[in-house]
Amino acid sequence: AHPTQYAKLPYDPSDLVPLARVSSTIIAVSVPTALNVNSLHELVALARKQPGKLNLVPTPGTTEITFDNFLKTSGVTMTKIPYSDVTKALTDLAENRVQVMVSGIAIVKSQVDAGNVKLLAITNFKRAAAVPGLPTAIEAGYPALALDGLIGLFGPRNLAPGTAERIA
Repeated sequence: AHPTQYAKLPYDPSDLVPLARVSSTIIAVSVPTALNVNSLHELVALARKQPGKLNLVPTPGTTEITFDNFLKTSGVTMTKIPYSDVTKALTDLAENRVQVMVSGIAIVKSQVDAGNVKLLAITNFKRAAAVPGLPTAIEAGYPALALDGLIGLFGPRNLAPGTAERIA
């Protein structure tokens, strides 16, 4: 994601190779309970009625790029409100100052548990055991929002094969 978002990087992405998958983050589309939206379909319908009026907290990286693609393919616009730390946006989401956040479930869990924030769908390709009743974006009819939250280790291309295998 970085090469598409930043003009200058302190590294050359082509010098990195994947070594091992560590985990998979559950990425969810969250809205304030006060927004009275219960599905991605309802969110898209509301955004179409109010172009640019819904505020979105982008999570930098592939999540933001994927959500941008979802907006484009759905034909809706939202106003991005950037935060230097997306965890600081949580209060604004809970209080309906921002209306959409796409992030790891762990970030929004406290406000979901408090009843202030609602999860609409996960971006992961398969349902998550942690939230089995929550549909995937694909199941909800929005395959452009599909993104697995893979966490992995990368290393330099010239890493000794034995070292790469031990890390993996």
